[in-house]
Amino acid sequence: WDSVTTTWPMLRDRLWPSSASRLAAATHDAPGAEHGQLVGAGEGRVVRHAAIAVTVASILLKEALFKSTLLVGEHEESNLIVASAWHHRSDSLAAGVCLVSQLGASFGHFYLDPLGGGIVASMLAHSAFGSLFESLNDLVDYNTAADD
Repeated sequence: WDSVTTTWPMLRDRLWPSSASRLAAATHDAPGAEHGQLVGAGEGRVVRHAAIAVTVASILLKEALFKSTLLVGEHEESNLIVASAWHHRSDSLAAGVCLVSQLGASFGHFYLDPLGGGIVASMLAHSAFGSLFESLNDLVDYNTAADD
């Protein structure tokens, strides 16, 4: 038990360092770092640009998949393939929300990141509950014409 009580604080500080210890580690300790300048700030910019590039590529690829899958689905008159195409479109829209939140965060609007995550989560929940509702109606053999 003693090893757990001594290891946990050390592990906790490595996994979730306080902002003061991160700032102290990022400043002053590196050669050439001036007072108050964060070392590696350019590296964060590279990662941010890479994430934005990957998101744009995802949007473009998903839109291409949507268009090609929709054409095949309409040609074959397959509702399953058309549904798959619309799934690609929803993925593209979710990636669009991610792109907006990443761009906003890169310009200092950090609240857009969790807001974008919440929007994507609500999109997924809406889609899941819609599918669940349709499946349950099929399961109980619900007929909308009976309501009229």
